[in-house]
Amino acid sequence: MGLLAGGEEGVQIAIRGAVADVELRIAVVLGYSVHQVAQVVQRRAREDLETMVGIRVGRVDVHVRNVIPPEEILMLDERGEDAER
Repeated sequence: MGLLAGGEEGVQIAIRGAVADVELRIAVVLGYSVHQVAQVVQRRAREDLETMVGIRVGRVDVHVRNVIPPEEILMLDERGEDAER
């Protein structure tokens, strides 16, 4: 995640009482809608945390830190790394 998100940590979670606020830094592959990808990531993060962890989620902020060409994803796949990180 750090590589794709520009070298910073990709996920930060702050718990205040019974509510979690989440901040995600992601990369989007060139050719995909940045807005749509960010919305889907935001929704899935909220749903997954509430379902798997059982904590109520307040804010989910998604910051797109990088847009990468599809060839870079292919290179990651060839090295055996998870391209969705």
